[in-house]
Amino acid sequence: MYNLGVFQTIAIDDIVYSTNILRNPRQSLDQLAVSIMQRGLIHPVVVRPKNNEYRYELIAGYRRFEACKRLGMQKIICHIVDVDDKEAYEISITENVQQQTMSPIEEAIAFKRYIETFGWGGVSDLARKIGKSQEYVSKRIKLLSLPESLQKDIAQGKINVSTAEELFPLSNTEIAENLGDYILENNLSAKEARRVVKVFKENFKDLDVSLDKSNNELEFLLPRQLTEEYIDDNNSSSANQSELLFRVANPLLKRCALGIRLSLRNIDDIIGDIEDDRASSTLDSFWITKELLMQHRIRLHEQLDQLLRQASKLKNLQKLQAL
Repeated sequence: MYNLGVFQTIAIDDIVYSTNILRNPRQSLDQLAVSIMQRGLIHPVVVRPKNNEYRYELIAGYRRFEACKRLGMQKIICHIVDVDDKEAYEISITENVQQQTMSPIEEAIAFKRYIETFGWGGVSDLARKIGKSQEYVSKRIKLLSLPESLQKDIAQGKINVSTAEELFPLSNTEIAENLGDYILENNLSAKEARRVVKVFKENFKDLDVSLDKSNNELEFLLPRQLTEEYIDDNNSSSANQSELLFRVANPLLKRCALGIRLSLRNIDDIIGDIEDDRASSTLDSFWITKELLMQHRIRLHEQLDQLLRQASKLKNLQKLQAL
């Protein structure tokens, strides 16, 4: 990508950081500093001339540069290239990907900036530049659609990427987060995670819990069914299956129940308001409105009862399996 340019020793004080450089401060510089002290700087850092200044901007080699500074070096060998902002970012991202100095989440953020923030090209363009497949780039970016807690676990290496990718089919953030916790605690493989996700897609495909910001009301649909046959896995015990179901489904059922209770409270408030304004309303409009509200109230109570029965059944199943 940048085979042209010149190699030259430059004073460290004459090198400044690029605003777009991909840094990785979480990795220790100790071993790298020892290696440079013993063997010298094998791979020069990459810089470009600053416009209208007798200084240089660091493009790639942040950790090597920091290690040399730590060693008290006054000068450093540099590969000087004349490139624009887009090319400079491509150099930086390519080196970091090839040397695997970034976490998967850091890669995802860098890829997304290239494509969406800067608008320098699409997935295929970036994939070609960094020598990776389009699928690799797309899946990395899709990691950013997972809950933040899962992204943190991925960045810290607690959950590997292939396992985390199995959660992509889950559109419900809360389910994905709870399943992620279960996968982490039980050290599930990607294959096992895929099986678990498949089960929940099949058994909870009608469950959708979301907060409608326009009216600040909780919208919900009840789960299609709760049965004892959730996981077809000969290697998993019934107790583990029950634990998984209780872990993921119970918070959702509670959240749905809360939404219903809030709706009931709102209906009661509205009924109280129209009764206060009864004198200013026609007799027919008052009773029609109140009757409609009461019918909605009855249906909500029926849904709440069904939810509580589902939750009770799930809790009893967990107790039985624990015996």
